[in-house]
Parts: sequence; structure tokens; C-alpha cells
Amino acid sequence: MAGIADFLDSLIGGFALICYSLTIGGLFWGLFVLRPWLSEDGGQRAEDRYNAVLLQKTVTLIYKGGFLLAAAQLFKIILKIWLMTAVLERWPFPEFAGTTQFIGGIVRTILTVFLAGYCYQTLSKNPFSRMHWITAVVVALPMIISGAWLVHAAGRFENQFILMALTVIHQLAAAAWIGGIFQLVNLWLLRQSKQVPAELWPFLLRRFSRFGIASVAVILISGLPIALQYIDTWNGLIGTGYGNLLMVKITLLSMALGFAWLNKSAVQEYGVSGNSYALNNRVPYYIEAETFVLVTLLFTAASLASQPPAIDISSLTA
Repeated sequence: MAGIADFLDSLIGGFALICYSLTIGGLFWGLFVLRPWLSEDGGQRAEDRYNAVLLQKTVTLIYKGGFLLAAAQLFKIILKIWLMTAVLERWPFPEFAGTTQFIGGIVRTILTVFLAGYCYQTLSKNPFSRMHWITAVVVALPMIISGAWLVHAAGRFENQFILMALTVIHQLAAAAWIGGIFQLVNLWLLRQSKQVPAELWPFLLRRFSRFGIASVAVILISGLPIALQYIDTWNGLIGTGYGNLLMVKITLLSMALGFAWLNKSAVQEYGVSGNSYALNNRVPYYIEAETFVLVTLLFTAASLASQPPAIDISSLTA
């Protein structure tokens, strides 16, 4: 039964990370890449460049991701209650109600519903308003911060708050990158169905390229000290479940970065020569492959989160 519970926990965890990327990455996409409140090309109105279809689809992905994230978080709590009831053969309350996992999970569920509700009720009706995009990000901040109490570092005694902060930043940067990729897939589908102007494809690809590079840099900068803290020996890297999953995660990240480099090269070629062949015929397939790899990476990250850090395993076996 514990094995089934661990499998379901990893599965729901991966799904929750996808939803988190849709929501938080979507907000970052709107605020830093789309920027619908700006006028472009000598005063052309933003409404002329970004039609209502694009903005509505963008915001829809954000609030649907938020509602699904809240549901996934609630399901994880229910799953833990079910497992403890089965193992202990008694109702785990009121003891479980006082744990960090329960309180943090409930708080994050409520904050996520509030964020998704704001995006559904307000942002979707004012998608060209800079103030409403900024407000949505401000509303998201408590939910983002609340995630710090649901990670490995929350249960540690050494460097607890530093590791909690680094983990939240790591997740935030990953969501910004992966959520942006999801939005690029959405943009390509809208372009293929001729619901948005064709010139938006290279325009937003170029903008996202710079944003994606910054996101990946933050992922690497925040991830390295976390890995060094949790794995202190080579044996911990190759001889434990945590270390093995980390190696898989690094491999998948390298593959995703390879596809991202191909995308960037095509955008640069288009900027220099104006040749749109690679941009329109190769990049969509690169992005599809990158999306598949990143989704797999999220499920791997969820499995990694359910494993005890290698340094803890080493201390138990020493």
C-alpha cells in the first residue's frame, strides 16, 4: 500500500508542477514577454497587435492551471490522510492537523483558489491592463511563498531557511521557463488556425528567447547549492535513489536545453537573413519535443521530492 501511495503522490506531484507552471509561468509570460499594455511599432495600439483571442486563451491557461493546482494540492492531503489511516489503522486527526504538511497544504490550496479566482473574475476581463497583471502577480506571491513549507528543506535543521528560499526560487524559475513553453505551444496552435497574426510567432519567440535564458540561469544558480547540500559524496550521487533521480533530472534538463538552443539559433537566423523556413517548419517540432522533455522532467522532479536526500541516507547507513 505504501508503494501505491508513493506512486500516486509522485503522479499527483508531477501534475501539480505542470499546473503550477501553467499558472505562474503564464503570469510571467504576460508580464515580461507578452506585455499587452505596450504599444509597438511607432504607436500601433496593443489591441491591434494582440487580439482578444490571444489574450483570452493566455489568461484561460492561467486560471485553469490555478484551479487544477488547488485540486491537486487538496488531493495530496487526502492521499496522506488515507495512507496514515490505513497504516495506523485509526483516524490521524487531531495530530495530523498540527503538522506543517497539513497546514501548509491547506493554506496553499486556499491561496491558489484565490489567485485563480482573481484571474478568472478580473484579469480575464481586463487582459490589456498592466495594473491587473501586476496585481495578479502580487496576489500570487503568498501562494508562491507558501510552497516553501512543503519542500524537503522545511524538515531540516541545518540551513533550513536558505534551502527553503533556494527551492522556491528554483521552482519559480522552472515554472517561468516551462510555463512560457506552454504558452508558445498555445501561440503556435492559434497561428495555425489563423486566429492571431502570423508575425506574432517570430516576434514573441524572440522576446521569449531572452526571458528563457534568464530563467535557465536562475534554475542553474539556485539548483547547484541545493544539490551540493543534499548530496555530499559521489556515492550519494550514483548509489542512492535520490542521486539517481537527480542524474535523470540533469539529463532531461540537458536535452531540453539542447532543443532550446535549436530554437534560439532559428530565431537568430531569422533575425539576420529573414529566412522563416526553420522558424515555421522546424521550431514548432523542437518546441513539441522540448515540451515533452520538460513534462517528463516535472514528473521526475516530483519523484525526487518524495525521496529522502542522499545525505540523509548516508547518515542512516554510516
